[in-house]
Amino acid sequence: MKESSVNRILGGSPEENKGLGERFEKAFRYFGEGKIYLSERDKTPDEMAIIDLANQETNNMIERFGVQPMDVPPGNIHIFSKKEYADFISEAAEDVDINKTDAIFSTGTQIIAMEDQGENLVEFTKRVLHEMYHLKSYQSVNFARKSEKRHKMRRMGMAIALRGGSADRIAFAFRDFNEALTESLSMLSLAGVMARGDLPAALSKQLEQDYGKFSYAKEMDKMSQLIELIYGKNKEKFENKWEVYKVFFKAAFSGKLLGIARLIEKTFGKGSFRELGKEL
Repeated sequence: MKESSVNRILGGSPEENKGLGERFEKAFRYFGEGKIYLSERDKTPDEMAIIDLANQETNNMIERFGVQPMDVPPGNIHIFSKKEYADFISEAAEDVDINKTDAIFSTGTQIIAMEDQGENLVEFTKRVLHEMYHLKSYQSVNFARKSEKRHKMRRMGMAIALRGGSADRIAFAFRDFNEALTESLSMLSLAGVMARGDLPAALSKQLEQDYGKFSYAKEMDKMSQLIELIYGKNKEKFENKWEVYKVFFKAAFSGKLLGIARLIEKTFGKGSFRELGKEL
């Protein structure tokens, strides 16, 4: 079982790469042992139970893709006030627009950070599922000597860092596609959560009333269109569209992109993998 979210480190000497790996592992342990801010509130019993359920559902899903399960300790999930969340994003040097997202997984600190959702356990569950999938997806980084963070992201799931840019501001190919893929898994897992008989009573009652909207609707629509096109041109290879989705899911969690690249280029022509990455 992985001891941090990072699968592979490149770019430094063997000693530098090893040291950075140990830094990620230490962060995974350290930031799960206590609060980041003294004012940070404790999790409720219902939230603790939801984190346990989310670990079970996400592990069940990634095991289908041939990936070892990984439990995220409750201490690695931090619930912040709006100000604390903004302070954390700034201090962790995360390239995130806090006006567009209120939850992230931070590779550098190895935590899931989110704004407090109050008594809305459905929204809390959706954010935990989404960010857990990011944490458990394939990740590779470059050792970055000139960055205070000491690392520069190369891969997270299907998102692939483009050349150039600083360690703190990186452009990714397939960035939106990766979010859509992650949110679609979160939707599937929420359905799995809803089918369980051991939900906290408050969450069960809220789910009966309304499970709200999901994020990245436009991105998921684009993803659906792409999957439809790939399936339509490769029906001899796939029994249904779900089989195409599974190819992308497996790539996001195994890190093996060659099969995806070949499938896209077979479907849309030479160079299409790179061009689609820029668009998606």
